[in-house]
Amino acid sequence: FSTRSISSPANAAGAAINVATEDANSESLLNFYRRVLELHSSNATLRTGSVSFLNHDSEGALVWLRRAPAGARTVASVIVACNLTDHPIEISLDADLAHLHIAGGTLRPLLTSQHIDHVAQSTGYLRLSPRSVYVGELYHR
Repeated sequence: FSTRSISSPANAAGAAINVATEDANSESLLNFYRRVLELHSSNATLRTGSVSFLNHDSEGALVWLRRAPAGARTVASVIVACNLTDHPIEISLDADLAHLHIAGGTLRPLLTSQHIDHVAQSTGYLRLSPRSVYVGELYHR
């Protein structure tokens, strides 16, 4: 906290990265956050469903399952998987789901942080790009 002006490369980059620039780029972090907020507000499972964390720390992934709340129009669970590493990873969620008495199946993508990941995937073989997020609705086999 100072009255002096500090000039740095970060400040110069900040002048080029602003809301107008981010708003115009459909792939920007700002627009990704907007899509996350829109999905959260439109999906009862994400808004108020119960949460279970699945332990995939050793693979460098943060993964959780949201189950539909009682009385919701949908019964579909949603899985959120985040690859926190700098390399692609492949994980299986079937054992985690079996432990929760949930059948494995196919994940229909609701939101992904990378276009290449926006495909249906199996809970037995979920592939995530580096530093990516995959949100999928679970359809049982």
